[in-house]
Amino acid sequence: MRHFLSEKSYIESLQRIIQDYECPILEMIGVQKLKIRNSLKKLREILNYHHMFQIELAERVNCWDENEKIGDIFMASFSKSMVFDAYSIYVNNFSAAMEEIKNLKRTRQSFRDFLKQKETNSPDRLSIFGLMVKPIQRFPQFIMCLQDMLKYTPKEHVDRRALQLAVTVLENLAHKLNEHKRENEQKFAAKQIMSKIREGLTKHHLTTHNKFLIRQDDMFHIVNQSQPMKSKKRRIFMLNDTLICVNVMYRDRDGEVTERYKHKWTVPLRDVDLKVNSSISNVHNSLSLWTGDSVSTMRTDSFENDSQEAYEALCNMKHDYQVLEEISKLVGSLKCPYEILTEELLSEMQRDLQCKIQDKHEQINLVDGCSIELLLPDKSGKVSVLLQASSPSAKQNWCLDFQIAKLALSPQNQQGWNIPDRQTENLPAYFVSSLPIDVSSDSSQVQCAVGVYLPSGNVGVPHVWVCNTVPTIGGQVSIISVQTSQNILTLTESFPATSREITCVEKIPGTGMGTTFSSVDTVWMATVDKQIYIYKLCNPKGSQREALKVFPLPAMALCLRYTREKLFAALDSGSVLIFERQQDEEGIWDTNNPQIVNLDTKPVTCLLESSSDSCILATASNTIYVINQNTSSLQSSHKLSGSGEVEHIVPTGVGLWVSYKDSSIIHLYHIETLDLLQEINISSAGTRVSQTDSVKECTVSCLLASRGMLWIGTNVGLLLSFPLPRLRDGVPIVSGRPYVAYHGHKGAIKFLLPFTSAFQTKSQSHLTSMQQESFDDQQDVFLKVESTLTHSPSTERGSESPENKCPSVNKTSEVSSSDEPFSDQFQKELKEKLTQRYRSAPNLLDIEDDDDMQSLYGSLMRSTEHSLSRTQSLYKRPLRENNALGTRSSTLFISGSQNGNNNNTCNSDLKVESKSRKSNAEILSNKSSVKSKTRPSFSYHMMTSMSFNNHEENNSNSIIIVSGGNGYQCWNEKQNSELNSRDNDANLLFWIYKH
Repeated sequence: MRHFLSEKSYIESLQRIIQDYECPILEMIGVQKLKIRNSLKKLREILNYHHMFQIELAERVNCWDENEKIGDIFMASFSKSMVFDAYSIYVNNFSAAMEEIKNLKRTRQSFRDFLKQKETNSPDRLSIFGLMVKPIQRFPQFIMCLQDMLKYTPKEHVDRRALQLAVTVLENLAHKLNEHKRENEQKFAAKQIMSKIREGLTKHHLTTHNKFLIRQDDMFHIVNQSQPMKSKKRRIFMLNDTLICVNVMYRDRDGEVTERYKHKWTVPLRDVDLKVNSSISNVHNSLSLWTGDSVSTMRTDSFENDSQEAYEALCNMKHDYQVLEEISKLVGSLKCPYEILTEELLSEMQRDLQCKIQDKHEQINLVDGCSIELLLPDKSGKVSVLLQASSPSAKQNWCLDFQIAKLALSPQNQQGWNIPDRQTENLPAYFVSSLPIDVSSDSSQVQCAVGVYLPSGNVGVPHVWVCNTVPTIGGQVSIISVQTSQNILTLTESFPATSREITCVEKIPGTGMGTTFSSVDTVWMATVDKQIYIYKLCNPKGSQREALKVFPLPAMALCLRYTREKLFAALDSGSVLIFERQQDEEGIWDTNNPQIVNLDTKPVTCLLESSSDSCILATASNTIYVINQNTSSLQSSHKLSGSGEVEHIVPTGVGLWVSYKDSSIIHLYHIETLDLLQEINISSAGTRVSQTDSVKECTVSCLLASRGMLWIGTNVGLLLSFPLPRLRDGVPIVSGRPYVAYHGHKGAIKFLLPFTSAFQTKSQSHLTSMQQESFDDQQDVFLKVESTLTHSPSTERGSESPENKCPSVNKTSEVSSSDEPFSDQFQKELKEKLTQRYRSAPNLLDIEDDDDMQSLYGSLMRSTEHSLSRTQSLYKRPLRENNALGTRSSTLFISGSQNGNNNNTCNSDLKVESKSRKSNAEILSNKSSVKSKTRPSFSYHMMTSMSFNNHEENNSNSIIIVSGGNGYQCWNEKQNSELNSRDNDANLLFWIYKH
């Protein structure tokens, strides 16, 4: 019934547009305004399709008691190409059409009066925009409604699979519309920017063909010429091939702030370099040399060009601290007591000063975390430009977008993929680099790997723990740093680990209690000689790696899987061993008495955790066995329709991708019923990229399902990919032929590992279970941040001078007693988050977004009248904006709220009612698809709460893919023997993409 009422309301809205607005708009708009004409024409087609859908929906509602089925009519109604074509044209023209209406409203008083009268007389008081935006948001609404139905539909229900398939159909449609809308808005924004800053641009720069806006940011340009250092406000436009800097001037016209741009410089993106270590970092490094052993200050000539009040104050405080230490020693040697001069008083002064030093260090770290140094081309070579972003996360996201934009322009990515039938202009992923990891005198071969996070400073840096085979050594481990901010791979450590070949590897988080190997994060490696080696994850620098423990197995392990304080080992004898921690404070692993679950006479090849059912899926031959995690016993078994030995299983959505040993076919099974849904043959993929006929038939060597992509490694070294539906409730059916990468390995791809580019953690907190003091410390930090967010004043957008002296730093406010009920809930949620995030496990693809619809289809769902003015009329902004709304979003992110999926989503049409239109618009505009930023309210001397005044969405939608195999080969050019002196040695390839 809710679906029927929602559809009825939607149709009535479309009818109102046609009956009340179409004729007056067409009469006033003029013949040359084609966008609004096309939109209204397609609106009639959309209305006809929904009339037919409403008829079918009404019939199902009437006979619901007899036949509880609704999913099939969604598939039948919206899988037609003509429905997509109508919606696509409407969505593509929407932005420009609304701009035409806004221009008409601005120039014609009669039209303004007409719109105002219609809005006033309407029962819901919706504006013309509120009505016309509904088709943009209709498919996300459908998806959320079906997701709600699936929550209450039992697995055995006859309509469950049809609902899941309907979610997939609607998601594919919404994804295409979302991408079309985003691309059109970006191109439209680039044209508007170029039209506003024609002065100083060459004819080449003014060419807007194929230009689109990636992001725009308000930053400070730091001028190193005076004390204290001055800053100039600038707006930086990042286009796909150009970087533009302008000065923004504001004019108030009838309560609306109008922006004018004064062009400063324009540089081709190819010629811009991002310097990792800026001058601010160098100053910070010099400050870190202070050891407290000398009374002399650190104020040297090196500060002349980079002096700031914060650094001056820190140096002075450190100097005073050392002086107080000397005074304290002298006071202790006094023979007579003095009331005013006591050791206790001096100790208290030292403690206070130490706290101030720590606060100043945090302030400087924040400043350093916001600085971006660019090297721009100049007549004399390169000139350095120092910019300051609004927050550390804004800097991180800006640098990441900059790196990806540069990669897109690089020659290695101009022809990086073979895309069949020109399905899309966008590449599945950008190739970054390759890294040979053989450090021994003999050749090495990649066997397996696991992703981990190792501490570096105050963050957790993703690393790959790669297991190689060296004939003269046995098993050797190479640890590779994946530096996402610089897009490079670095070999950080290599050591001989085992006497024989390593078959599989797994990371095990420690308990943080006691002194045994169980208390620290470890890596367990199984070998062909039926043994398991345990190594500490983090090893002290300079010390030699030694195994913490080595113990035997009854058979060779082919796969290790850790979950819920248990380690499952799949053996080639057909059994699964289950190791558990002892029930004591230290949680010591019992390696002597594992439980044994006998499954088959054939080897157990795969283990997969099914978190929804609290079970482990194990495969032997062509059978899937279900092991109950709680009882450690066999629960059930299911024989698959395929023949052969299952080699890889990968879950995604409600599907399970399965590949068989030495087979070129991958199978998709329904994860709830294990019914076969789809088969894909990849055998001919090699012939599309190979310049010779010598390439053999491709077979699957590894599988990976990351956000929005299915990755397939092959025996010949080719990397294939398919786009996948991204929602958890969808069936991951793919269509068409696979994308084939021209960058690959010379031998079989042995593993594929995913990383996210936005994960950070405290270096000292990489254990699963933290001591209470550590948890409390972390909670105090987050609670202070939350308090700052709650109490930070909103910023008025007044007129300011382009050059400003930096004001002083404000101190973070404390948590008030009135926040105690929230604090209790916040602490509980934070503990749960920390338990997840402080693991060394790097696969953040398991940590889903709090709101899938918002993150995936934001360009459709965030189509508000306010965001439209930000993404299109970039030169216009409302007079005031409420920063508290952005603050609220930040608070929810930090507290780990998971209330994104609302059970009442079906009741809404993502309403834009007048009484709530303003707040919805302002909230959603903080995450506009073009990433428009508000004017910053921060200074060079950063406030602790500054980074939350302008909320920056986290860039966790950037995914790193690391493939491991032997050698590197570029398939679209002749093999170059100079690329690597030993072509078939162990090698890693590094990819990045945004979903």
